[in-house]
Parts: sequence; structure tokens; C-alpha cells
Amino acid sequence: MYTVVDTKIDIDILLAGIIIKGTCYLEDNEAIFMDTTDYKILKAILDLKVPAPKVDRIQARVNIGPEELGARLGGLEMEGYVKIENDRDTQGISLPNSICAAGLTNRGRRALEGERWQ
Repeated sequence: MYTVVDTKIDIDILLAGIIIKGTCYLEDNEAIFMDTTDYKILKAILDLKVPAPKVDRIQARVNIGPEELGARLGGLEMEGYVKIENDRDTQGISLPNSICAAGLTNRGRRALEGERWQ
């Protein structure tokens, strides 16, 4: 099932028996799929209005477990949407994979722009 609005397609993908909800959009003539949880993570980072918010503040906004948040932030960094900060020596909260903070890259900010998420 999908809905087309300009360059935005809202889709439900059946992957390994699990329905994944998300949005597909065009970036430099390439179709990019981002699921709703990844979008919520990017939006939480943007809404916190600091360059690299701590992961406990991000986690409180997206309401997912630390293992999943760490895995998703790692994936978002590999795709170029966020820059993560790792620090095992700093006191305070960090995820099991030692991520303590994350900030948006220019690509992450661009992914949140426009009508595709409205």
C-alpha cells in the first residue's frame, strides 16, 4: 500500500513477516527509505535544540530500549544522517555500544525538511 504526494511515498513493507512503516523520498535522484522510528530519532535530536544531545534525552523522546536506540543510531551514522559521540570514560548515561550523544549532519537536517513528513 502506498500514497504518492510529490516526491513522497508512504509505504508499508512486509519484511520477514514484519510490517515496517515508513516513508520513501527522493534525494539526488535516488529513492531513500526511512522507517518511522528512525524519523522519530532524527526529529528528537532536532527538537532538543542542542548540537549533540545526550542519549538519555533522545531515548526519553522516542521511547525505545537502549539496545535498539544504539543500533539505530549506528545505522543512521553509517547512512550519514547523524554524527555520534562515543565515550566510555565519561560519567553519565551511555548506550551499551558506548554511544553517549548524537547530533544531526547536514544530510540528517535535509531528510527532515519539506512536505514528506507532514
